[in-house]
Amino acid sequence: MGRYLIPLNLFENTIEYDVIIVGTGIAGLYTALSLPSSLKVALVSKSTFEENNSNLAQGGIAATLDLDGRKGHIDDTLEAGCHFNNPVAVDMMVSEGKKHIDKLCEIGVTFDRDSEGRLLVTREGGHNERRVLHVKDATGKEIIRALKEHVSGLEHITTMTETTMVDLVDCEEGICGITVLSGGSKLMMKAPSVVLATGGIGHIYPHTTNSPSVTGDGIAAAIRAGAEVRDMEMIQFHPTAFYQDQTDKRFLISEAVRGEGAILRNEAGVAFMENKHPLKDLAPRDIVARAILDEIERSSIEYVFLDVTHLDPMYIKTRFPMIYDTCLKMGIDLTKDLVPVRPVEHYFMGGIHTDLEGITSLDGLYAVGETACTGVHGANRLASNSLLEGLVFGYRAAQAIAASNRVIQGTVLAEERSHKLLDEKECMYLKGSIQDLLVHHAFIYRKASDLRNALFTIEELEKKYSEYDADTLKGIGVLNMLVCAKAIFKAAFSRKESLGSHQLLKEN
Repeated sequence: MGRYLIPLNLFENTIEYDVIIVGTGIAGLYTALSLPSSLKVALVSKSTFEENNSNLAQGGIAATLDLDGRKGHIDDTLEAGCHFNNPVAVDMMVSEGKKHIDKLCEIGVTFDRDSEGRLLVTREGGHNERRVLHVKDATGKEIIRALKEHVSGLEHITTMTETTMVDLVDCEEGICGITVLSGGSKLMMKAPSVVLATGGIGHIYPHTTNSPSVTGDGIAAAIRAGAEVRDMEMIQFHPTAFYQDQTDKRFLISEAVRGEGAILRNEAGVAFMENKHPLKDLAPRDIVARAILDEIERSSIEYVFLDVTHLDPMYIKTRFPMIYDTCLKMGIDLTKDLVPVRPVEHYFMGGIHTDLEGITSLDGLYAVGETACTGVHGANRLASNSLLEGLVFGYRAAQAIAASNRVIQGTVLAEERSHKLLDEKECMYLKGSIQDLLVHHAFIYRKASDLRNALFTIEELEKKYSEYDADTLKGIGVLNMLVCAKAIFKAAFSRKESLGSHQLLKEN
């Protein structure tokens, strides 16, 4: 595995744009929507428009709609992030959120409202007040629907679905494009501005709430290109994923369910969050995830229970119709049964280091959304801040691109090398090895000795596969996972103190 997963001389055609955006979640779509129509934009999706983490977002979008509430939202974000956040980024996200909520309403997002037309809000983990706007329990799906419909009608935007980015392309001036696999063809796409909005790293772990397409592709491509990354050890594990034995993608039970009164109980039926934190079941996610894992360690089963049976059945069915129906299909009636849940990988606070305009350390490269790390989330993200982040910083990146006068004229810097190709057997072995290391040594609790040993193992795998390239989607995904895994273990081993989602156990 060299600078490029597929040598550049194997790419057949070159297509030119003003801006290339990779990823069609809320950050990618909103960035595209915010660019001026004078720019020729390519919007690239690895799968379909709907195959992304934003589309899966159930609970809602945190937003402060009045000046009086801003301080509380800022304080809760900093507290959840263990004050490891970039305070300027936090203030910006909270303060600028309202105009983007207004824009979503303008383009047709149907947020839930009361009988007088006022926006309804709920609470989630880490929030001391109700400030989470929602569309039943499918908020992300509704936002993506509206953004997709709006963007699809814009003539200056070309959409490319089922198109996988392979690498960022270097020119003499910096980043000048990407290479992709699309419809059986290898294509090079060039542009003065490239925006990565490819989401997080979910499927680097064996169990995750993330969309199947999320394998750290954008972050890995940026690392290969030499971009700076930060906080790679900061990985959030959502406390309440529906427990299933035989599946890698776990169904999320939204934190909003606890916001409306659900209670976590252990094997004995005890509401164990009562004495763990002043916010009890609505404590920040890292705290709740650790409490659940502690209960599991003391019990004979691999999960705890989420109890909704004391709440009004009709309210549950109308407020959380998708969650209710999905649980019912898996043999659980929310209104009558306890729901088995346990923590799984959910969100990545780390990523490609950017400023507040999405600008990275590489000329011509921008990053937004979960792919980027402005420091806004600190060591643990506050619930429902991710969609807000995508709006605020996607818009800011678009403004920076619009103001840029960057021109690319230099030649593409290719790498000549012989290469072996990963076969199916090697892909499965490498994927299994990476996931096993992550789930055992970079989960909720970690040990310094385990992190050191895991980093050594990853580096050995890196050496073993250093001469391999990939020309299949599975091979590209697995090699991207390897790049991200090394960065995660390196960062985790370097951080010697516990902080938020990075919790170190004492060793003798």
